[in-house]
Amino acid sequence: MNPHVERARLLLQQGNVNRAEESVRQALEIEPQSAEAMAILALCLQQQDKRKPALEAAQEAVGLDPHDAYAQYILAVITHDQGKLKESEQAVRQLLEINPNLPAAYGLLASIKLRLHKYADAEQAAATGLQLDAEDTMCRNMYAQALRIQGRKHDAERFISDTLRRTPGDSGAHVEMGWAKLHQGDHRAAMESFREALRLDPQDDRARQGMLQAIKAANPIYRVFLAYLFWIQSLSSKAQWAFIIGLWLGAKALGGIFRSQPHLAPYAGAVGAVYVLFVFSTWIVGPLFNVMLLVHPLGRHALPPFERNVTVGLAASMVLGIGLCLASIKLLGLLGLGLLFLALALPLGALGRAERPMNRWIIGGEVAIFVIGGLLCPILAILGVIDPSLFFNGPLFLALGCLLSTWVNSVLLSRER
Repeated sequence: MNPHVERARLLLQQGNVNRAEESVRQALEIEPQSAEAMAILALCLQQQDKRKPALEAAQEAVGLDPHDAYAQYILAVITHDQGKLKESEQAVRQLLEINPNLPAAYGLLASIKLRLHKYADAEQAAATGLQLDAEDTMCRNMYAQALRIQGRKHDAERFISDTLRRTPGDSGAHVEMGWAKLHQGDHRAAMESFREALRLDPQDDRARQGMLQAIKAANPIYRVFLAYLFWIQSLSSKAQWAFIIGLWLGAKALGGIFRSQPHLAPYAGAVGAVYVLFVFSTWIVGPLFNVMLLVHPLGRHALPPFERNVTVGLAASMVLGIGLCLASIKLLGLLGLGLLFLALALPLGALGRAERPMNRWIIGGEVAIFVIGGLLCPILAILGVIDPSLFFNGPLFLALGCLLSTWVNSVLLSRER
């Protein structure tokens, strides 16, 4: 065994990624055909968020020795972490051909199935891993998560309690208990579980996200919204799209019925308004409630700088939008600007939920288009550069922009799960 490889493994376990990379590169200078060393290099690069070089190194490691289980596992992990779920599942399948008795492979497969919203398959994969090793941490946490998302809250809680009895120092189990408590509507108990998880592992992002949700869930309005999110999450991808499309068709059909009946016609607009308000709220409620985190003693430390900045921008957009719309009662010309700032909340809400850098750039571009287009068009109309009649179609263009933005962002964010 190359001593540089062993040293790199140890440094990685200690969290010293830069020195681990230096050590493994020394190992590759001695043994450039070492699949194990190349796989460790891939892991080092991934942990430094060097996504493309990490993936290339992982693929090269498998190319050096297609039958090396460790190299295949690292390729599966990196593709999983980069959201390339089909490639990750393929790598896991190949890994299981090499070693069908590897619990970690089934734990990773369960995680893939969870992200694909195939919850029964995730439960089965995790259960298979637990048959091989009842103590495997990842399999136990994935199994608990699959139970929870499928609505089997009490089964999940019992299973997690058993895990905590076995391994009380497992931060992942405390995270799962926190999410189980949130599913049950007990935000106080959830907060305690997330706090313990963060004590054990301050870098655990799921614990941090859970803590933020638990803090926001202190508000009864947000608790209702969170229950809706959990219900949506329990559906398959196809069922989610069926619900979204069905809701739109239902609102349209109901509005048509109301318009066809003279005594109900005045309420047709209300149906459309309720539907628009519902859609609007599903995009902005989560990010908007981040405002309360800015003044919370724990929340303001748990909220990352990027999300904090987006939260401030969203709050400012909403305040300006509502203020300008109210002011338009006296000065009608301000209505368009008020609607623009309200519409801006849609891409800003999506931006606050985006995690991948590329998605943040795309959604950030949408925000820029809304702002530049909305402010520049009236100026150009006044200067006579564009036809002023286009300005009167502003609400229509704004509505189309919101529709397109919502559709694009739905696709982008669904691929992050």
